[in-house]
Amino acid sequence: MSHLNKIAKPIGVYYRDDQIVKMDNVLYKYIAKMVYDDEEIEPQKTYLISIPLTTDTFVYDGTVKTPTWIGFDSGIMAASGDTSATNAGEYTVTFTFIDNRYSWLDGTNTPKQVTWSIAKADNAITLSANAVTVQAGSGAMPPVAVTATVLDGTVDVDTKTTQFFNITVSGNAISVEGIYYDPEHADHIVNVIVPATSNYNAVSTELTIHIEPAKTYLSHFEVPQFATSFGINTLT
Repeated sequence: MSHLNKIAKPIGVYYRDDQIVKMDNVLYKYIAKMVYDDEEIEPQKTYLISIPLTTDTFVYDGTVKTPTWIGFDSGIMAASGDTSATNAGEYTVTFTFIDNRYSWLDGTNTPKQVTWSIAKADNAITLSANAVTVQAGSGAMPPVAVTATVLDGTVDVDTKTTQFFNITVSGNAISVEGIYYDPEHADHIVNVIVPATSNYNAVSTELTIHIEPAKTYLSHFEVPQFATSFGINTLT
């Protein structure tokens, strides 16, 4: 002889002879009566509960994130651990039954850990100039400055020194200086990079460097040879 005992909230399965089958979307379990001193005793009911889960997806934006847990009931279990967080990362919540009348669907009643996460946000980078022109030759003209604006982190470049140009980076300030002019290699592209930070993904953008030949300027004290040849005087 057996008795059909209702076990828990509707979750779509019931137990009979340790077999899981569907029955009216309600969890049931067949429990045989025990005989003790010639008296039939109904065993204590065991409530079988699904482990809570969350379907929330979060992306870092500087605000506190608190997932909603499907199947969580504060009347029968407690949640501890990383129940809320702000920064990007993976977090763990522990669910613990408040007494031994409850068991998980796997038959255990020990605390269960469930993870949830906050994804990194996309970073953004803006340059004060996406293309610069410099003259070849050290000291031919002052280095050209480019300022990078980013949401988080500091910039770097994938190429700092070549035979054609030299780049220095300090914080988010980029300085470009021309070294050598080659008409077949007048334009160069470097990637300005912001590495990933704790809350933002890596990001990059292109900076075009155009190199011109060094220009020669006459001092106002210098007199061209052709001028003196024709008796042309210059003002001093």
